[in-house]
Amino acid sequence: TKAHLWILEEGRRRGLKELAVVLDKRPLDKEVREAELVDRLLMLLKLFGDRRDVSLGVSNQGLFLSKLRALQGELPRGARVVFLMGWNTLVRLLDPKYYEDREAALRELFSGAEVLVGLRGEASWGDLEAFLSRPENLPFRDRISAFELPPSLRSVSSTEVRRQIAEGRGIPSVVPEEVKDFIQKRALYRG
Repeated sequence: TKAHLWILEEGRRRGLKELAVVLDKRPLDKEVREAELVDRLLMLLKLFGDRRDVSLGVSNQGLFLSKLRALQGELPRGARVVFLMGWNTLVRLLDPKYYEDREAALRELFSGAEVLVGLRGEASWGDLEAFLSRPENLPFRDRISAFELPPSLRSVSSTEVRRQIAEGRGIPSVVPEEVKDFIQKRALYRG
């Protein structure tokens, strides 16, 4: 969606020189229906295929710590890694249900990476402050920075986009044209 593009470009505005868009084969806690992995990858190629500053990848690792470990094996020593994400993903990232030893896993993650989170939906700066001030999150708050998405993009949801298409209400304008054309040609998400 255009919200995802905004989050990516915020990384650029914050001085990140190279961006990587990593597609999860099977996203954590999300069921991917109506679009095969190849279709999802082709949509990313439509958006970023000509950009030399954006690398595309596919991951079979749902946890960010696993992604970091894989990246560290490929990046130059000391390379700065910043995971860009929306508010809901930050909440999942810090959720203890995904870790056998949450403290150790997050300590390792945040020793090798930072997080830049876009506040979207109803999330406010106050919500972020309260969330990061919880005792279990305090050790990691200095490695997390945030920004607000513009009002027109704050409520954009890929899940809602897919739902609208499945219900026959068309493809919303928050979908970039290149992707919109691809979805139409392949008749994706039509329930």
